[in-house]
Amino acid sequence: MSVIRVPEGATLNDGESRTFCFDHRGRQVEAFVLRRQGVFLAFLNECPHWSVELDLGDGHFYDEELDRIYCKNHGALFMLPKGQCETGPCLGRSLTSYSLEVDGNDILVSV
Repeated sequence: MSVIRVPEGATLNDGESRTFCFDHRGRQVEAFVLRRQGVFLAFLNECPHWSVELDLGDGHFYDEELDRIYCKNHGALFMLPKGQCETGPCLGRSLTSYSLEVDGNDILVSV
């Protein structure tokens, strides 16, 4: 297991997210930290339906009105805090989540 430092991640406002990349089994993947209701969450930026990026590269994952993470490719909605799909083609599956801790203004994500 590796720990990835997300600089200034703890300075995010509610509803904001920050992406970061890391090596996973020999390939670069992207994940993100999201602040929701004062709590930080971390997920792989990959829809469990097709293994495509949730955000289409724009860094926006969360809809505050719906209080859900969403996939811009398929329209799937994921409940928080665990990332379970409640609607869409990946119904019943979940986003890959990571544990994290706050270290000053940074977030340390265990991947």
